[in-house]
Amino acid sequence: MKDKAFVDTNLLVYSISTEKIKAVIVEQLFQQSFNFVISTQVINEFVHTCHRKNLLPASEIRQAVEDFLLFFDLSIIEDTTIMTAFDLKARYGFSWYDSLIVSTALEIGCSKLFSEDLQHGMVIKEKLTIQNPFLS
Repeated sequence: MKDKAFVDTNLLVYSISTEKIKAVIVEQLFQQSFNFVISTQVINEFVHTCHRKNLLPASEIRQAVEDFLLFFDLSIIEDTTIMTAFDLKARYGFSWYDSLIVSTALEIGCSKLFSEDLQHGMVIKEKLTIQNPFLS
């Protein structure tokens, strides 16, 4: 059985980006042997970022989301996710949205969290390792 790996929003944005080097790194990452997971939060942040930065027309944003939903497992943020995020925010000093990302990844049993925004190599609760794919 493949390990679960959570993917942060920034990697989805780079996957459709004109920043070719980062887009290629993300594409190579997604070819690795993981069961990749995103959350409803990640989808919402992706759509918001694409609209705010005019990265894609609305129809292409919708198509990208449909593609992501076919490729990734989707985790729904539950009440327990939110309550754990409060504890993580207090303990580690993460932003609220990063706390929700980490909480979701822990809740669904991910061993890796791929993100550009969090401290590379940090291990949370001896279960979840943060990995910045642009540093590895």
